[in-house]
Amino acid sequence: MAEQVYEAADDEIDLAELFAALWSQWFLIGVTTFVATVAAIYYAVAIAEPVYDARAKFAFEEKSGGLSGLGDLGGLAALAGVSAGGGSGPSATLEDRIKSRDFILSIAERAGLFDDPEFNPPFGELSLRGRIQVAVGISQRREYSRAAEIAQIVEAFNERVAVAIGDGGLVSITTSHIDPDRAATITNAIVEKALEDILSDQKAKSRAQIDYLAGELLQVQSELEAAADAIADYAVENDLASDQELARASAQLVLLRDQRDTITELLEALDALEALAADDEGFTAPVRNALIDSHPVVRSNDFRRLVDWSSNPSLWTLPSVEQTADARANLEIRLTEVTRTMDEFQDLARQNANAASELASLEREATVQKTIYEVMVRQFETQRITEGFQAAIADIYEMAVPPVVPTSPRKPLIAALGLVLGLFIGSGLALVISMRRGVLYTRRAVAEALGAEIAASGLSRYFGRLVARVGRLSAKFQRRPHAQLEEIAVEVAQAGPKRVLIAPTSSAPLAGGVGLYLASAAAEAGAAVIDLTGTLNVKGITPSASKGFLDSFRMDDGLTIFKTTGKTRIAPLAVDQIISEIEADFERVIVICPRVGEGAPVTAALAPRAQWVVSVVRAGRTTRAQADRLKSLLKRAGDARSTLICE
Repeated sequence: MAEQVYEAADDEIDLAELFAALWSQWFLIGVTTFVATVAAIYYAVAIAEPVYDARAKFAFEEKSGGLSGLGDLGGLAALAGVSAGGGSGPSATLEDRIKSRDFILSIAERAGLFDDPEFNPPFGELSLRGRIQVAVGISQRREYSRAAEIAQIVEAFNERVAVAIGDGGLVSITTSHIDPDRAATITNAIVEKALEDILSDQKAKSRAQIDYLAGELLQVQSELEAAADAIADYAVENDLASDQELARASAQLVLLRDQRDTITELLEALDALEALAADDEGFTAPVRNALIDSHPVVRSNDFRRLVDWSSNPSLWTLPSVEQTADARANLEIRLTEVTRTMDEFQDLARQNANAASELASLEREATVQKTIYEVMVRQFETQRITEGFQAAIADIYEMAVPPVVPTSPRKPLIAALGLVLGLFIGSGLALVISMRRGVLYTRRAVAEALGAEIAASGLSRYFGRLVARVGRLSAKFQRRPHAQLEEIAVEVAQAGPKRVLIAPTSSAPLAGGVGLYLASAAAEAGAAVIDLTGTLNVKGITPSASKGFLDSFRMDDGLTIFKTTGKTRIAPLAVDQIISEIEADFERVIVICPRVGEGAPVTAALAPRAQWVVSVVRAGRTTRAQADRLKSLLKRAGDARSTLICE
């Protein structure tokens, strides 16, 4: 079960353990950080060459020509593939223009880049970085060629020249160089060349725009002349008085429609008379009045002449059949003539209407062409006038001047980087060393490695350096007991184990103090302490007896201490036999074993017959290997109870 807990904890990163491991190597980290910081400061002060930045600032004019003055007609230029101005302006492509190979070669002679060792270092000489790269095999020493020289200049130019465009369109060109005068010269040469090229491009575009306008003007003029000719031709083929003819024809049609309606009413009235004659009801006054109400046209002179009536209705009589037939024939002849005349006038009206519509269309086309022609003439004249006067392409706010203060190296920054680098390297070395040592630096790590809980801790301050004699230590235990050790001592006394092993992994003197504390608590019941480490101070006390390689010291409080005689080498089998003999005379025997690792065979020989094993460990001194050996020892002890104490 303990191994499962240890494996689960090992998969996580213990930050406390990590920081404790770093703190254990604080001297190494401090020395590494100090050395790296001093080296960085020395490099910044004595080795690194100062670099100066020369900067020029300018901004392009918002309107730099083009066809923007054309308004809606600018779309004509766009259709023809000619720029009509607008867009983001020259600043959008300025950096690409300056960093291009052609621009760099065009400015190389003017700025003296071929003779500048910063841009064109001799091929036989290498910088410190270059020599290091050649030495480690990252790069190779290049042979001279014109292409290699140009490539070298282009690469250096792109590294040392920076173009920045602000939100307001402000352009900054900066050149870095170890010579402030050269930095300013190169920057100004770049600005002058860039503005010259952009101005030349603008002039070429303006010329293209004028040529385009001239061609369009000729085209519009031709179309205007064609429109005028079309009107003249139409005037010859069609009477220009088409509008008057159309009006006269329309008036005649109105009169003819009235005549047709009147004749139709006369025929209807004649039909009514024939119906009355057929009914033979007589042409009485009520009948005449009904006829007048339904057909008012019967009172007209035209109708009365047809049927030979007078103006007085009371004298009206029904016409004869012959009169009715003659009247109908007369009316039908008149209706036919009116209808024919109406058809003729309608055909004439349609012809006049089509002619008038065509004439209006030709006049509108001529008006449009004339308007376009006048606008383009004005634009062409304006463009021709402004072509010879080219305004400044940009407003130059600041030309580059030789800087006084270098921009690099930034000594505080280099020192800070050295400090950080030294701290990083020192921490890395500390972690590597800690991993190789395998030390457990925190109590939690020790407890997890052993798979147990810590029963007592903080003993180093309680025991001090353990230089006091055994009697004084026992008196101290009585005056000021240790709370956690007191609980363990009471538990040991109540459990009554015969053999208690004190197994330390680091400090043997502290283990001796723990063993003495546990024995002092059980001294009245008859306890003996066997010190196999020689750490307990019994100076001034004469041995009362000897047993094998152990000397016996009888204390005033009834406690008996056994210590090794001189530098006698302890044999594992012999020590188990001697302790077995001592156990026959005492109720409880507490054995202070050598440190795990050094005295592992002795402790392993004593473990099988132990009833209680007290493990004394120390965070920062106990290694993982010692923890593994201690776990093996506890397994060898079998059913013995185990207690973990951390210093």
